[in-house]
Amino acid sequence: MAFTRCGWRRAAIRFSPADTSTAALLVGAGLLTALPLMAFAAATQRLDLATVGMLMYINPTMQFITAVWVFGEPMQTARLFSFALIWIGLLFFSWSMWRKLRQSSSRNSSRSIDCQMSSVARNHPAR
Repeated sequence: MAFTRCGWRRAAIRFSPADTSTAALLVGAGLLTALPLMAFAAATQRLDLATVGMLMYINPTMQFITAVWVFGEPMQTARLFSFALIWIGLLFFSWSMWRKLRQSSSRNSSRSIDCQMSSVARNHPAR
């Protein structure tokens, strides 16, 4: 978009041989931007979408904490209230997912125990 704007304004875009440090910094900045994004894309393919959704709230929360407590950003009551409501909703969602996970794991473990008991009964018949 910046190149389009520069072209629209008829500005000349060129890197001279004396400007290799700027070119190297631009290439390095591109790599520093692309590598974490590619790593995130690879990681999200291995995770459950609910987990990825929860992870997406970490960055705004860290920005909020940094702005308020490190940089002394004034916090309005309405914004703080909406932030609290979002996190309360996330807590309800997490609690619901945790309960579902516990119920499914207890069902799987009880099925596993039933299978183990039936295999023991088959291998060791009553005399």
